[in-house]
Amino acid sequence: MRLRHVGLTLATTLLAGLVLGACGSDGSGPNGPVPDLTGTWTMENLNIVGNNVPGATGTFVFTADSIDIALDVPGQGSFGGAGTYTLTAKKISVNTDAPLIGQATGSYTLVASDAVADTLYANLIAQGQQVSVAVSRP
Repeated sequence: MRLRHVGLTLATTLLAGLVLGACGSDGSGPNGPVPDLTGTWTMENLNIVGNNVPGATGTFVFTADSIDIALDVPGQGSFGGAGTYTLTAKKISVNTDAPLIGQATGSYTLVASDAVADTLYANLIAQGQQVSVAVSRP
């Protein structure tokens, strides 16, 4: 149950980061540019408290002000949730009303590429546990 809760929180946090990037009217934040995360991102990797979760899949859909997450975690089931997020040049915060996702905050790194998929790495604290996720978009 705890793995599921953390997985959903991580997904929400990642999505929140992507959505916040799309929110800035001029693309800048207090500490530099804020990336545009608008679009559908596919989960590439999920780690909960330093442990890889093999076979976990998911999508994060960011809009200018919201995030929608769908996850499938082997042995835990499928989870989904929606909410809002905020993004600065270095930090991401997510707030959802989904009971298994809740709130999460942390840092992120976006590796943008014109030749291959963009990749977003997020390191979060969700439900008191460290969660890391990597997602990509074409």
